[in-house]
Amino acid sequence: MVQGVERRRSRLPAWATPGRAKMRWAVAGFVILLGCVGTTPGQPKAAPATSLSEPTPTAEVVIELFQFRPGRLTVPVGAQVEWTNRDDVVHTVTSGVPERRTSLFHGELPGKGATFRFSAARAGTIPYFCARHDHMRGELVVQP
Repeated sequence: MVQGVERRRSRLPAWATPGRAKMRWAVAGFVILLGCVGTTPGQPKAAPATSLSEPTPTAEVVIELFQFRPGRLTVPVGAQVEWTNRDDVVHTVTSGVPERRTSLFHGELPGKGATFRFSAARAGTIPYFCARHDHMRGELVVQP
């Protein structure tokens, strides 16, 4: 130590030292630059590729306010039905009625945005319900 000169500790936290601040700005600039690469103003972005193994549902049922909407849905044989949970609670889509379940399908929808799909293989009327809320019931009518 030089006589008469005091060494003072920096009162800045380690992350705020000048060298680290420059590094943070450099990283932030790099991240912003990466976000701009590959986009040209005025050109639409390419649509995401769709999987051939998961066909688009031909009918939809929404679970909202503890109800299946529509409560009765008619579809042709082979149609794929998708149930979407719009409530913040767990629901199920279970074939049968609470007193007599069937093993045709059972899907658990853990919260808002969760979906379940089922493809109807043969004609007939399929009642279904929510196993957690017995009053929630619906009907799927499959026509030839």
